[in-house]
Amino acid sequence: LGAATDLRFAFVGGAMNQSFDYATTITIGDTDLMQAVYFAHFFKLQGIVRELWVLNAVENSRQLLRDGLVLIT
Repeated sequence: LGAATDLRFAFVGGAMNQSFDYATTITIGDTDLMQAVYFAHFFKLQGIVRELWVLNAVENSRQLLRDGLVLIT
């Protein structure tokens, strides 16, 4: 199998139209024999990026999450 591949996600939006970038490395465990990324893995990555974006972009996000904020994608 080939070497690990970098995958980038970028979101643009919010009040100041800022972008949020997240880079991850796709490894053998994330792919099938044809080196295609498992579709379900994108949902996992979407959740990771969403949570990191909230922590980065929303004021008091940690407190909101502690108080029961629920994120639905």
